[in-house]
Amino acid sequence: MSRKSILLALGISIGLAAGAAPIAARAQSAQAKTHIGGKPSTLVSLSANLAPGDFETVTVVTPAGDTGVPFALASGSVLVVTDLYVEGSSTLGAHFVSACTGICADAVIRVALDTNQERSRSVTLTSGVVFREPPMVSCAPASVGDCTVRLYGYLAKDK
Repeated sequence: MSRKSILLALGISIGLAAGAAPIAARAQSAQAKTHIGGKPSTLVSLSANLAPGDFETVTVVTPAGDTGVPFALASGSVLVVTDLYVEGSSTLGAHFVSACTGICADAVIRVALDTNQERSRSVTLTSGVVFREPPMVSCAPASVGDCTVRLYGYLAKDK
C-alpha cells in the first residue's frame, strides 16, 4: 500500500470517527432544507387574483390547479416563500404588488411589473421569506388593471 493510500484511508477513518458525514451526505442534507430537495408534502402553492386597491388572503392551489380554499398555517409551523410570480391583465402600464402580514404598508415582499415591457415577472427569493401567519397580498390602487399573484414555498417547523 502506498503512503498516499494510507494517508487517505487514515483521513477518512478519522473523519468518520469524529462524526463527520461523508461529503455526499452533507450535500444531500443541506439540499433537503430547500423547496427543491424538500418533501413533496411540505411544498405549497398559493394564489390570489387582485383588482387595483385589493388586499386579500391567498388561497391554496391544488395539484389539479383549483383554487378557493383559504390558506391556513398549522400551529407550530411557518411558511417559507421562495418564489413569487405576478401576471398583469393589462398591457398599458404598471402593477405594484405586495405580500405581507397584517398591514401591507409593512410589506415583506414588493414587486413592480411594467406590462409595457413584460407581461409577467417571476422573482426568486434566494434565502426565502418566513411568514408566521398566512400572507396577505395587495395590488396598489395605482395599478392599471387586475393581476394574478402566485406564491411558492414550503412549510417548516417554527423555531
